[in-house]
Amino acid sequence: MKINFRNSVSYLIAILYIKLGVVKRRQKKNFNEHIILSIYFHKPSKKIFESCLFWLKRQNYSFISVNDLIEISNGQQAFPKAAVLITIDDGWETNKNNIVEVANALKVPVTLFITTNPMETGEAFWWSYVKEANRLGIFSNSIEYLKTIPNRERLKYINEIKLKVNLGREALTKNELIDITNSKYISIGSHTVNHPILPMCNDDESLFEIKDSKNILENILHAKVESFAYPNGDFSLREINFLKKCGYKIAFGTAPKYLTITNIYDSFTLPRFEILEKCSLAENICRMTGVWYDIKLFKHNK
Repeated sequence: MKINFRNSVSYLIAILYIKLGVVKRRQKKNFNEHIILSIYFHKPSKKIFESCLFWLKRQNYSFISVNDLIEISNGQQAFPKAAVLITIDDGWETNKNNIVEVANALKVPVTLFITTNPMETGEAFWWSYVKEANRLGIFSNSIEYLKTIPNRERLKYINEIKLKVNLGREALTKNELIDITNSKYISIGSHTVNHPILPMCNDDESLFEIKDSKNILENILHAKVESFAYPNGDFSLREINFLKKCGYKIAFGTAPKYLTITNIYDSFTLPRFEILEKCSLAENICRMTGVWYDIKLFKHNK
């Protein structure tokens, strides 16, 4: 973990919340109410992922799968108390060792949301090209800026960068994806084809990203794919309608809220707490339990 001002301050705040009993009081409330901690990672190290799961297990949280959540939202299962749902976005190659191995060893259900194009082509994720181009000084616009412009403009920039920047594979391969789904603890959802910002797409682009990613994954896995995670947490009513039309049953955003009896029925706008790869376990404990989002010092990204 890189030690910087932000991490130092956040660590001290997190330790203070733990020492003053804020986390413990929130946990007590979570255990007494119908609350699901919906948390998501991207590319954690094995140490970070293990430490979070070990902590949750020591606190006696129970773990549910996305399939369980679908049944809960349909009334086929009772709403649990103090449960945890774990999802992983993007489909990084390192997830095989750092996520899947740990999930299997600890017998914890995990859903990986896969971006299909990097998996199929071996290209890096689009933001990695931008980051490298920024580092080389051949491109000045930021990743965050590219998220705010029409998708066709973003793609034009990315394709120009790819002519100048060569990066290796970052995503799981098809064979690795097939292999990890042999585990009863791993399920697969869609995270689009190219990881665009969906509201920045036109109608055809948005439908393509939602429909084709599902078809690609189902053809590879020979199994239904019914869950979806919005890239960057961005969506509109259009995306919800497309998801329903394509046969999805559930979709996740990135609003930092608990899953409750009330909001679980909005099954295409489900919230999640983000767990960071480059911060302390103390901060991630505060994030997992939801108390971090009471702190206004830091901006909470989508």
